[in-house]
Amino acid sequence: MLTLARCLIILFLNGSVANPGADLRDAPIGLVSLDKGVFAEEAGHQNVGRQVTAGIAAQPQKPHRSVEWRTFASLAEAKQAIGRNELFAAVVLPHDYSTKMLSLLGADPEKPTVTVLTNHGAGSMASSIGEQIAESAVRGASSGAAAGILQQAQKAGATAPAANQALVKDPVSVTTQAGAPLGDRTGQGMTAFFYALLLMMSGFLGANPIHATTDSALGYSANELGPRRHLALPQHINRRQTLLTKYLIMVGVSAVMSAAILAVSAFTLHLDLPHSLLL
Repeated sequence: MLTLARCLIILFLNGSVANPGADLRDAPIGLVSLDKGVFAEEAGHQNVGRQVTAGIAAQPQKPHRSVEWRTFASLAEAKQAIGRNELFAAVVLPHDYSTKMLSLLGADPEKPTVTVLTNHGAGSMASSIGEQIAESAVRGASSGAAAGILQQAQKAGATAPAANQALVKDPVSVTTQAGAPLGDRTGQGMTAFFYALLLMMSGFLGANPIHATTDSALGYSANELGPRRHLALPQHINRRQTLLTKYLIMVGVSAVMSAAILAVSAFTLHLDLPHSLLL
């Protein structure tokens, strides 16, 4: 049974990180278009940003449903979702996205700057995967949109400078920004992981001596300390009562251990714990 349990632990832990890109399912990525659009004499009002976000959300995914695209009406909503750890990352198209995309066909081209909001609080792997997916999607969709704009211009008889062809293939500049900035003493979000790990280790380390000392005090096992061995008289108590006793002791000890971990984290290490009382 112990070997089987260890095999299952290895399967779950190593299996979850073996190939995260291929095993990805419903990774939440946000889409925000602040694009105000632009008026073109030939085609009227155009909003390329809205077309790009719709195209990203509708594009086929490999593997199927690897990403769950979520559209937000404002930048504040996307940042709130990242702050609640509901997104791995978010793509933000600027308000002048259409204007600068159409300028790529003119004599004075200028690339639009797209922002990818990252979420380090989701963990290094989730943040990295989200950032890669968001950047790849916005570059691919923007390149397709620029190629479509070029084709429309050519059909209308307009010509674009030859030097602009390279810009059409890579039409945007991508910059990253923290969607929900973490505090200075958070280890880029890793302190939450280590805090939870300490709690789990305290449970494992505390359960073993509580189990041994309780059985020793009740006379069911010997208490050994170096060469000394002490065996108390067995108490008149059944094993169910013994189990409940161990549970009660563990409840009290766990409160002390968790309070000690919190005290050292807050007052000695001065970690950023804005909700320490609730924690």
